Amino acid sequence: MRRKAHALITFTNAAGETCEFHDIGPDHYYLQDGHLFLAFSGRSSGVGVIGHVVVNVDTGETVEFSAGQDFGSPVALACEALT
Repeated sequence: MRRKAHALITFTNAAGETCEFHDIGPDHYYLQDGHLFLAFSGRSSGVGVIGHVVVNVDTGETVEFSAGQDFGSPVALACEALT
């Protein structure tokens, strides 16, 4: 199963300044050896990578594969932009 995801997250500080974060890319779900996997391509806000990430859904947070540029968490980026 494939799906295209596009999320726009807006962070706002106490002064009312905002910072937007875009999470965009196709996701692909597949079964392998009886386990469900999710492959992200593009920007993955949950893992903090722009590239390709494969997660074993059965084990939760386990990252099976990651390649690309690490950009950190969206919260850290927003805090840096809004200070």
